[in-house]
Amino acid sequence: MRFGIAAAAVVAAYLVKGLTGFGNTLVFSTAMSFFSSTLAITPVEAVLGLPSNVFIAWRERRSFRWRVILPVSVIVVAGCVPGILLLKSASPRLLKVFFGFVVIALGAEMLLRERAGRRRGSRAVLALIGLTAGVMSGLYGVGALLAAYMSRTTEDSASFRGNLCAVFLITDSVRLVLYCLTGVVTGAALLTAAKLLPFMALGLAAGTRLAGRWQEATVKRAIVAGLIFSGLSLVITNLV
Repeated sequence: MRFGIAAAAVVAAYLVKGLTGFGNTLVFSTAMSFFSSTLAITPVEAVLGLPSNVFIAWRERRSFRWRVILPVSVIVVAGCVPGILLLKSASPRLLKVFFGFVVIALGAEMLLRERAGRRRGSRAVLALIGLTAGVMSGLYGVGALLAAYMSRTTEDSASFRGNLCAVFLITDSVRLVLYCLTGVVTGAALLTAAKLLPFMALGLAAGTRLAGRWQEATVKRAIVAGLIFSGLSLVITNLV
């Protein structure tokens, strides 16, 4: 893994994370996929993501809604099982492309819904998004659909970031344990992650500061833009 490129990618990824509460995995993985294998990228990102989720979740802890956090966390963890079954019967690349289009559509719908003044969708839509988000996160560690789900169940950007990162903290901890048990996390990956931690902190601090200074409407637009970018990244990187 080229350290200079990785450091720049980490700063950019966690700038987005600090601002919106998600998107770091897609930004980092998309940038590094041109230089490293998924097996080398995933464990490094998983290790870096844990302290960032601890920081944001703790910072926004007063906005926690456990009746949202706990059920969604269970769904995401359970999503690993159908995710594995899907991988056995379908092309992972095609699945990512499909999910990418879903995320783009959700981002566009969020933008239109915000302009029309509608804050939430029906319970059936929320349940479908939550289930799909669980499968997607279980498969790839990507939180774009979870972000779409949280946008419908939280009232402001601070609550959005806090509750979303609380779910990430729970589910990513489980994923990290599984990665360790299966040998995905290696000594080399831990060493690389340790070297990149200062750059993660730099990007996260910058993103958090920007989020605190920007108006609520601006942050919401950034969240929508992050969703659409996430979807485009999934589509483009898996079609090229």
